[in-house]
Amino acid sequence: ADERFDATFHVNTIATYDGSVTWLPPGLVRSTCAIDVTYFPFDVQRCFLKYGVWTYHGHLVDLVLSDEATDTTSFLTNGEWLLQ
Repeated sequence: ADERFDATFHVNTIATYDGSVTWLPPGLVRSTCAIDVTYFPFDVQRCFLKYGVWTYHGHLVDLVLSDEATDTTSFLTNGEWLLQ
């Protein structure tokens, strides 16, 4: 076996004394959504993202939104869209 091979998946997590684990995932999420331009140019588009886990049953993992606000300072601006 090659000693350089690493089968573990490195993630940033914080485990606390009560058993809760906070996952700090770096990454890029790309999504597509249907666009309704009925009221163009005053249309509003809503895209929904659904997060979950594949490695555990849904009753074993609780995904909790830690903050209602989103930091959009690193988003690229676009002359056609206003991100809210």
